[in-house]
Amino acid sequence: MEFQNVGTEKVGVGQCAKMGTTSLNALVTHHHTYQPKEKNIMSCKEVIHDGEFKNDKIYVILLRDVFDKWKSGMWMELQNKNRPFSVSNVLEFFNKNIYYNGFENKDDSAVNSALEVMTLLHDPKSPTGNSWMFQGHGKFWKWNNYNEIPLGIYAQLPNIYFLELKDLSNPKFLKWLCEQDSDWECVTEIPHENKSAHQDVFWKQMKLFWQQYNEGLILKDKILVSPFSSDVIENRYFDRKNIPIDNIFNQEQMTIDFIRENHKRYLKFY
Repeated sequence: MEFQNVGTEKVGVGQCAKMGTTSLNALVTHHHTYQPKEKNIMSCKEVIHDGEFKNDKIYVILLRDVFDKWKSGMWMELQNKNRPFSVSNVLEFFNKNIYYNGFENKDDSAVNSALEVMTLLHDPKSPTGNSWMFQGHGKFWKWNNYNEIPLGIYAQLPNIYFLELKDLSNPKFLKWLCEQDSDWECVTEIPHENKSAHQDVFWKQMKLFWQQYNEGLILKDKILVSPFSSDVIENRYFDRKNIPIDNIFNQEQMTIDFIRENHKRYLKFY
């Protein structure tokens, strides 16, 4: 099978969208696909991109709570330039904190635009549907860019280890890599490249929208499907038990929690 990873001939770290891609790419030498911004991150060419899964090679899969992984991916999908102009316009309003007072003022054209666009994006009966949330970067069940093998299957392979995304740049993890293969010693650090800080204002506005929707203060005549949507919205009971995407969400998180608590190849660094 194919398995995208960055590393040496003996030890590689798997690559998956919204899971430290920029930090991992920074390890690859300039004659590959990425030019590191930082000097002295590495001083040799042993660290390479690889796409073939080998039974005699150690791999590390990065873990992240499903909701956080999906949310980061969904944000990327919203930036899709092929979306209607009205969607892009409202997203810009979110980024500029236009909705800091909420979404109840029906005399505000920006608010009306937001209600229209959020309905368009999240009502299963809308022309566009809501499957966009779980496409591309929004495929929260993917743990490698080259395949969609379930995490539970990976957990059964003897050469797979697991590490929290937040520990990718932990010096103790780099030390562990060097202990597995001395070729990793050419890497002096795994840089922490985080581009999500600029999303804070956006998510503050989005959180407020779903809070008001879940409290029945806006769009009372609509049923919007999203992981942000609550089970009970005022007097409108919406049974989510039979929604397949919810079941996948829960199953993936259960697998992650099991690995954290029980898997012998789950790496912990304190």
